[in-house]
Amino acid sequence: MKYVIIFAAILAVLIIYTVISSRKSLKNAPGRLINARKLYTNGDYNAALKELREAFVLPFGDKVTLQYRTHVLAVLDLLTEILNKMNVKADKLTAKLYKRLNEATGTIQIEEYLLKPINDFFENTESDEKLAEFLKKAAMSGEIGVVYSDDNSGPDISNRTNEFINRGGKFLMKGEYQKAIDVYNEALTQSWDQQDEAFLYDQLASCHLMNKDIVAAEANYQKSISIKPYYTNMWNYCDFLIYNKRKADAETQMSQLAALIKTKSDQKDYDSLFKKWYSLS
Repeated sequence: MKYVIIFAAILAVLIIYTVISSRKSLKNAPGRLINARKLYTNGDYNAALKELREAFVLPFGDKVTLQYRTHVLAVLDLLTEILNKMNVKADKLTAKLYKRLNEATGTIQIEEYLLKPINDFFENTESDEKLAEFLKKAAMSGEIGVVYSDDNSGPDISNRTNEFINRGGKFLMKGEYQKAIDVYNEALTQSWDQQDEAFLYDQLASCHLMNKDIVAAEANYQKSISIKPYYTNMWNYCDFLIYNKRKADAETQMSQLAALIKTKSDQKDYDSLFKKWYSLS
């Protein structure tokens, strides 16, 4: 009997703490949204996403009033705006929750399946590396879309690659990296034009990297570039070298990467990578 009473007391304390914590987070949420907007305006997209994560707070029980709906929609609007600037199409992340909120005529309870994609995304904004890894996996799986500008510097790949991108991507999202590797190896037994083949080797390299096979990753990045260098596969290889603290090797590749810059987005990504390279000892 004593143990039951103790357990009930602990449970009561936890519930009270959760409610108080939730109220505090709700109170701070509008300020977090304002801060996120300022960071975004200043061009610090990753920091803005981290702050926006703190603004994406729902009342206890996930019940949203019409008044609070305005705040949640503003968070989703800014999230979409930031991701668009990062050349990421966020429809699959936000569309269902948008629809549910906009159709509400009173207080509603938000279902878990509507919140999960956005919560999963925000959980990966803790660090720039974690966010980059999440976005890469999500793009390769089709969970998010990648938007290129008209003078796009990405590979001009054929629709034939979609089958392998989708199959491999599903394995990546589940952490089954070897199965994703097998999919791209299967793809590369077929005949492709240079753009497609270079792209597939680049994807294969990234799969090996996620599988922690550094040697295979580098070999496939080099293979991709030897077939057809373009901004993305060259950037991936430079990032690989910098991550592994190979400053001298990266320096040679960085000069080649600079020659492939076509868009403002390319330049921004290059500048960010250059700072990482420069900071290496």
